[in-house]
Amino acid sequence: MAKGLRFRRIVEMLGRIPLSMVMLLGGFFEVLGADTAIQPRMLLGVYPDRPLVLKRTSCNAFDAFADGSRFVCANGTSVELWDLASGRRVLSMRHPRTVMGVSIAPDERTLLTITEGRQSPARLWSLESGKTLKEYPSPFQDDAGICRSVEERSWRFPRRVYLPEAGLGFTSVAFSPTGGLFAAGSEDGDVFVFGREDGATVARLQGNGERVVSVVFSPNGQRVLACSAGAGGRAVLLWAVEAKVLVKQHVVKNEGFWDFRYRIPLAFSADGTRFGFSGRTARPEMPSVDVSICLCDAESGDRVRDLTCTILREPAALSMSVDGCLTFLPNEQLLANTGAVLQVWDIERASVSHRHVVKSGVGSYARPNVAYVKYLPALHAAMVVEAENDENTLHQDWTVISIVPFGAFAKE
Repeated sequence: MAKGLRFRRIVEMLGRIPLSMVMLLGGFFEVLGADTAIQPRMLLGVYPDRPLVLKRTSCNAFDAFADGSRFVCANGTSVELWDLASGRRVLSMRHPRTVMGVSIAPDERTLLTITEGRQSPARLWSLESGKTLKEYPSPFQDDAGICRSVEERSWRFPRRVYLPEAGLGFTSVAFSPTGGLFAAGSEDGDVFVFGREDGATVARLQGNGERVVSVVFSPNGQRVLACSAGAGGRAVLLWAVEAKVLVKQHVVKNEGFWDFRYRIPLAFSADGTRFGFSGRTARPEMPSVDVSICLCDAESGDRVRDLTCTILREPAALSMSVDGCLTFLPNEQLLANTGAVLQVWDIERASVSHRHVVKSGVGSYARPNVAYVKYLPALHAAMVVEAENDENTLHQDWTVISIVPFGAFAKE
C-alpha cells in the first residue's frame, strides 16, 4: 500500500474517534511531555478546525509565520517555537529575564527578543537551531529609569500585571521589511534603529518621553510609527528615519480599556502611502464600545479619513486585547478587532462589511480573553490568541490558538 494512501486512511480513522476518546488521548499525550499540546487531533500538514490549546503556557508576547504554520510564544523567561499542525513545541529559547517582546524576521529564519532590565540586550536567535546568534547592547544606564510611580513601572501581560524590579530598557521591537534593520522602542520614549548585521545605531528617534509600547516600519523602511503610553496619555508618533525627525504626533482617545498600558493598533498600507491607528471608548452603562480608526498620509502624517462605528450589547467586546490588530487588506479593506469582535472595514464606504465574534476555545466562558490577533496573508485568515484561566486562578492557565478564515466572517 502506498504511503500516501496509508496516511490518508489513518487520518480518516482518527477523524471518527469519539470526543470522549479524544479527551482521553489528550491526557495521554500530556503525560508524554510538555512538548505536546493537549489536543491530539493536530495532524501533520493539516490546519485545525478547532483551537489548539496549550496547557500551562502563558503568553507575554506573540508572533507568527505568514502562513500560520509556526508561531512563537513568550512564556515567562522562555520563548517557545510551536508547530501548529502537529501541536508540538519545536524549540525553547531560554532568557535570563522575563521576555517583553518578540519579532520574527521577514525571512522567518531568525527571531529578535527583548527582556526586562535597563541593561538587558536585544537578542537575535536562530529559529532553526534555537541558538543565540547576536546580542545588541543596551544604550541605557543601570538605574531605575524615568518612571515616576509604581503604576508607570508596571507592564501589562495577558491576565496579570508585571512589575519589573530591574526596570525597563527596551520595551518593543520590530524588523524592517527587508530584515536589514530593526527598531526598538524604549522606556524613555525614544526609538532606536539598529543595523542587524553590525549592531550599529542607525538612528535615535526622540519621542515625547513616554514609554514606547509598539513600533512598526513602513514598507520602504523610511518611516517608523510608534505608540507611546504613559501618565500623559496615549499618542501615535511618526518619524522620518533618515532625517531623524518627528514628522507628526497624534493624541489617541482610548478610554475605559486597561488604562494607559494598552497598545494602540498601528499599521501601514501595503504601498506605504497611508498608515492607520485605532482608538476606542467603552460605555459600560449601555453597554457599548465606540470604535474609531484614523487613516493618515504617510508622508505628512496628516489625517485623511476617520472610520467610526459603535458595537452594542457585545460582552465579548468588553474583553480587551492587550495587542489590538489593525491590518490593511487588498481591495481597500481593513481588518481590526475590539476584544473578541473582529471586523472587516470597507474604506471607501467607511463602514463595516463583515464581522466575526470569537467564541472561547476553553470551556463555556462567555467572554474569551483575546490577547492577540494577527493577520495571516498566506491564508487570508486571522490567527486569534486567547489567554484563558481557570475560574479559581488569576494567572493564565492556557494559551488558545485559533485560525479564523475570512469565509467564516458574517456579512453586515
